[in-house]
Amino acid sequence: MASHNNNETGELIISDARESKHGFVVPSFEQPQFLISTPIEHKSAAEAYICQLSSLQSQQTARRVLARIARVFCGIEETNIEVGKLLSDARQQAIQRDQYLIEHYPWGRMSKDLIVATLNKIVKDRKEPLSPNTHRLYLSLLKGVTRIALEKKQMNVETFQIIQTIKAGRGSRLPKGRPLTQEEQIKSLEACETDTRAIGVRDTAILELFLSAGLRRIELVKIQMNEIDWVERSIVINGKGNKQRKVWMTDTAYTALRNWVDNVRGEYPGPLFCRIRVGDDVRINEEGLHPQSINYILKTKGQLAEVAALKPHNLRRTLATEMDHEGINIRLIQLTLGHDDVATTERYIFSDDSRVKEAMMSRTTRKKTT
Repeated sequence: MASHNNNETGELIISDARESKHGFVVPSFEQPQFLISTPIEHKSAAEAYICQLSSLQSQQTARRVLARIARVFCGIEETNIEVGKLLSDARQQAIQRDQYLIEHYPWGRMSKDLIVATLNKIVKDRKEPLSPNTHRLYLSLLKGVTRIALEKKQMNVETFQIIQTIKAGRGSRLPKGRPLTQEEQIKSLEACETDTRAIGVRDTAILELFLSAGLRRIELVKIQMNEIDWVERSIVINGKGNKQRKVWMTDTAYTALRNWVDNVRGEYPGPLFCRIRVGDDVRINEEGLHPQSINYILKTKGQLAEVAALKPHNLRRTLATEMDHEGINIRLIQLTLGHDDVATTERYIFSDDSRVKEAMMSRTTRKKTT
């Protein structure tokens, strides 16, 4: 099956389209396509749901997951596109295809059986069970889309109610990340401080602030100069869900930030942290640093310090764990990290396994009876 719409009118060109097993026509995207954004009033349930999410990171996650689900809905096999080849034809075609699926798949046709079968198919393709958190994420996104489909009268009430009865997977997994040890923190800071360039001063301030306040990377790059109270030594943080909270700097974090502002950045308005080009060329603009830049900075400094665990969320885990070991109430740790649910905070606190290990290994081996 093939169709062709007039490009001059601004419509999508579809060549060699094929009909999926679910009766939905998917373009092949073997040639560059001309895509236009869908008018707001005509957005699909999935696109409308994604647009209402508060943070860019949440939108990106939802778009990635829903596109994967739509591919399974349509019987499209998974393809392993190399992430590094951002401009490759195959990757661009995959991006166009996924965006088409998000905008044009009839999400109102979903049913309980289709969703359960799809999640089972994803598990089969992975050849391992979905973690409980991943299963809850997938199901939460799908239920969110069905709510929008119901509002748009693309799904009937009975189907919507049946889908809401699907239960998320139970269980738990050992955490993938971990807090940094005191030695690792010192080595990481030394890797920043030994760099005498402007970049070293900036990166020291970034790392000290991470260790002091346990910020998310998106929160750190969004800090504006007018949100800092140098007298109170506090910073207003714009967190997830458009929620603000206040954090306070430790002495070392305050010193590092003052050094960055006084000797490199200056008191100019705008983002606290900014790009620095070759020759200590500090560029202050409205955009500031990109969240991915934080990953790169920590990865680079981690390699220099030989600390592979130097990552944004591990720094949050470090603060939470240290506060817990110092006897600080978990409710205060929750407020510091900006979590809505204390159960989320509990996952950031790592207990010391050494006592459990000692107790288990000191047991007397069972002797054979004669």
